[in-house]
Amino acid sequence: MDLRVVLSQYTGARAQRMREYGDEIKKISTLITEYEHPASYWYLSSVMRDINSVAPRVDVDLGAGALPATLPLGEVNAMTVKLPVTGERIIFLDSGLVMFAHIMAEAVARAMPAKRNEVGQPYLDLGAGGADEIGQRLASVDQARQAIARAVIIYATDPQPRRLLELAVAGLRETENRPTVSLLFEGAIGFVVGHEYGHIVQGYASHDNWENEAMADAYGVLLSTAAMHETGGHDVRIASIGVDFFFGCLDLVYRAVSILRYGDEDHLSSRTHPDPATRLAHHRAMMRKNPDKEATAAVTTVGRSIERMLWVVWENMRLEVMAMRAAGVRPSSIWHL
Repeated sequence: MDLRVVLSQYTGARAQRMREYGDEIKKISTLITEYEHPASYWYLSSVMRDINSVAPRVDVDLGAGALPATLPLGEVNAMTVKLPVTGERIIFLDSGLVMFAHIMAEAVARAMPAKRNEVGQPYLDLGAGGADEIGQRLASVDQARQAIARAVIIYATDPQPRRLLELAVAGLRETENRPTVSLLFEGAIGFVVGHEYGHIVQGYASHDNWENEAMADAYGVLLSTAAMHETGGHDVRIASIGVDFFFGCLDLVYRAVSILRYGDEDHLSSRTHPDPATRLAHHRAMMRKNPDKEATAAVTTVGRSIERMLWVVWENMRLEVMAMRAAGVRPSSIWHL
């Protein structure tokens, strides 16, 4: 599978929306509560519109759909709530999640081996030696490695948009490989939102059964990849790379939380959700059922390369997190591991 062709097909539909972002934020700021984050609300609303648009084309009935909300939840990074009187569903996204995912996508894309084809379009070259090249490039890109570590620590301890925004404006912006940033970021947030829609499709809004969570994950992949293909121009065969990226990022956060709370890395699952590695393994098992074996192999190569790169970061930051615990630092109450 030629990833050079796949990535160059990115049309930038959402990039056009970002150019209209300023006017939209001004409108949103007059509509939402003082507790919500305008930028996160805007992006959540955008993703939900896209998913609602493509759901009929993938034979998913979302019913009456849901309303968007972004708040500093203090309990989870996303959840679906059914209102007791009206029966309306609300998808809540923690206001720090969008900023965290964007910082991580910028940093990871900077460490990916981006090249340019004959017409100057960026592409990923993940053939033989691709994973090794990522490791070598990461070692030489201190800013990317440090940004990943800082974002993980902030999100584990105080996941507020203000602190993450301070990190985001500190100078990290991947300009060479924008399609990869888009692929990772849109894939991650789209998957989270699609997962919450999966709970709605299943007819309940609670998160109390790991089997139900696995099914919601499957809906998350289906809806997010379809939306990215229809509205962003991403090749649907590799759009699920954002899922690997999301679970890889979540694994680092969970490890940091586990050390800060318990002093070890053994507590990586919660009452409501399996650990990220289990969820990722289930996702990859589902991917292997795809008859397009070449596409599956390409996605797996990219996913494992991202996984390897994030693990290198973790090995370099583990001692720092342990020192933070020794100094009395504890994780945010958002994490229930």
